[in-house]
Amino acid sequence: MDKKKILKIILALVVLLILIITIHFTRNYIILGKIARMQEKFANATNFSYIVEDQTYDDKLILTRIYSNGTQAIMKHERENGAISFWDDKSTNEVIIITADNKAIINRSGSPMHLAVPTLTIDEDFRAISALTFFISYDEIDGEKCYVVNWGNAKDYISMENGITLKQINGQVSQNNKKHNIVKVYKNVKIDEVKDNDVERPDLSNYEILEV
Repeated sequence: MDKKKILKIILALVVLLILIITIHFTRNYIILGKIARMQEKFANATNFSYIVEDQTYDDKLILTRIYSNGTQAIMKHERENGAISFWDDKSTNEVIIITADNKAIINRSGSPMHLAVPTLTIDEDFRAISALTFFISYDEIDGEKCYVVNWGNAKDYISMENGITLKQINGQVSQNNKKHNIVKVYKNVKIDEVKDNDVERPDLSNYEILEV
């Protein structure tokens, strides 16, 4: 094969590669922009609730229930050895932890929880590089169509309807010589439906009180 033919083949391959990269970038940039626009309506939401299912281990399902009205918030972990709850009030900085053994730990100058609606947030400044390096496919979670955004060792399943994260796979963990994907599933996400009585200060009359 003469040099001219070889150069033509190389040139054709380079053009094809550039075309593939351009299509990949443009498609991803459009999708990431669409996700960002959907998320704008609840980017600063403070009133929300949802359930997180930790499905990392086959034999364990850890549920976390989260409620926030913007001032008070409750996060309750439910697991096989009992539940542990966190409550805080941003207006007073009071934090209460209720343990599985009927103890209530009160910190009157604690740090409130940083809670938010589950989303994959990509700053505008990084959207271009993300569009180039991410791989985006499609799937369904409980019948709801979603984008599957692959980035590094992580994978986010994002609702095509509202931009909320439905499922997250973020790396792996080892247990008993077996590797498990770290999987979290987000369910029953509701915006602006939490009432004050949903997040009121817990009644501690039946708990042993410890102040720190």
